[in-house]
Amino acid sequence: MLVLSLIVKAAAPRCSVKERRARTGVVRLWNDGRPRQVPRCTIQYESEVAALHGDDRLTGVTLVGPDGETELDTKGLFIMIGAAPNTGWLNDMAKLDERGFVVTGEAAGAASQYETSRPGIYAIGDVRSGSVKRVASAVGEGSVVISAACNHVAAQLDKEDRD
Repeated sequence: MLVLSLIVKAAAPRCSVKERRARTGVVRLWNDGRPRQVPRCTIQYESEVAALHGDDRLTGVTLVGPDGETELDTKGLFIMIGAAPNTGWLNDMAKLDERGFVVTGEAAGAASQYETSRPGIYAIGDVRSGSVKRVASAVGEGSVVISAACNHVAAQLDKEDRD
């Protein structure tokens, strides 16, 4: 959100944040006062984007909220849909936290920071418990995990050769 605030300060004539549920999600992260530091930024709770307007580019959105429909002229739209992990397919193959994210590292009893409770299974990015939920972080985690995964496979092959 700090990045969005900086963009608004630098380029946008105004910023309007719409939150589907009352005081949860994205806006909850802003409750530390950042929106109030950007005078052109307003928050509207319990609102949803109902329609997008424009032909070859975005010119506006229709919002539905507690007071009915509102039309907002805008040239940009950022949508954050939340983070619900899709980990049901793991079927107890790795330890999950109370929200369904994969537990890794020391909390999972693993030697590697990204290894799960099952040796040789790694979790990176948004699905990992405690991750920052950013693409750049997931890419960095992936670059670290690939060598750990290769080392794990090599160790398994060495073990098979000795047996």
